[in-house]
Amino acid sequence: YDTTAPTITMTNAPLHNTSSKGPIQFEFYADDTSATFQCAFVSGASIDGAPFTPCNPLDGEMVVQYVPVMSADGVYTFAVIATDELGNQRMPASDDMTLITFTYDTTFPVFSVTTPVPVVTPSANPSFTVTVNE
Repeated sequence: YDTTAPTITMTNAPLHNTSSKGPIQFEFYADDTSATFQCAFVSGASIDGAPFTPCNPLDGEMVVQYVPVMSADGVYTFAVIATDELGNQRMPASDDMTLITFTYDTTFPVFSVTTPVPVVTPSANPSFTVTVNE
């Protein structure tokens, strides 16, 4: 009698509690080939009350590729649940990368030189000050 939930391996995802600028994609699989998956992707840092929908691999594939749609910069949370054919479930947890909160930030930092250096200077070691908004 099997009471062991499937183990989910995340092969591609932003790191938990980090910032990401590029395209976001989650790729994962389970050690139990009978496992089915449900995913939730929400704006914000909590999945409480979030709808989970099926997110299974394409026919013939073992790895699920989940590409979320993000409407704006901000904090997002992704979670995945795996259920085997006997009903054993692996619930989302940040310590095994099945629950990931990250900041999506497409705004490039703005920097400015606040103490400019003259174009021509006799100094071999000119100094200047730069400020960045992030």
